This record gives sequence, C-alpha cells and structure tokens, in this order.
Amino acid sequence: MGENHPGFKNGIGTYRRIAREVYGNACTVCGYAIDCVLEVHHRDGDRTNNSIENLDVLCPTHHDEFEHGVRVYEGLGSRLIDKATAFGAVETGSNPVSPANLLM
Repeated sequence: MGENHPGFKNGIGTYRRIAREVYGNACTVCGYAIDCVLEVHHRDGDRTNNSIENLDVLCPTHHDEFEHGVRVYEGLGSRLIDKATAFGAVETGSNPVSPANLLM
C-alpha cells in the first residue's frame, strides 16, 4: 500500500479520481450513487493498468460480480455479458443494461 501502490501519485489515488471524472460518481451498471461506497474496477484485472479504458466505477455488488465472473466484459469495450441472466439465474431489482447489449 501507500507509495508502492500502482495508483499512488503524490498521495492521491489518481486512477480513482480520473475514473470518477470520466464515468461519474455512480455505478455504471445500476446507477447506485453513494459516493463513499463506490469502487473502481480494473476490467482486465491488472491493477497496474490504469488506462481509462481499463477502469470502471462500480458498486460493491457489481464489482464482486465482475471479480467472480458472474458479469464479464466483451473485450475491453462497454458491452457486458451477464452470465447470471444468460444461465437462468433470477436477479432481483432492475438492471439498466439493455437485453440488446447482453450476449446470451
């Protein structure tokens, strides 16, 4: 942690700040917007790859779903594959990701 962390720059989590400036202060999947709870996800899993194309702002639930493969990205684009829906799991609540954007 601290100075050895890939996101550390002059004491600021620079990639987190930049991701929120670009994507906003809400989960890009569900719109959850309690700022102190939001997390920044590295799409390719490489925490040293802080390019904006590799970052996403997510709520803890959706961050966990990406980390555990329940949701995945198609490449590094914005298209999502919702494996839970694709395999028939029942999801509570609404999901703003259009079914047209999901790959089944």
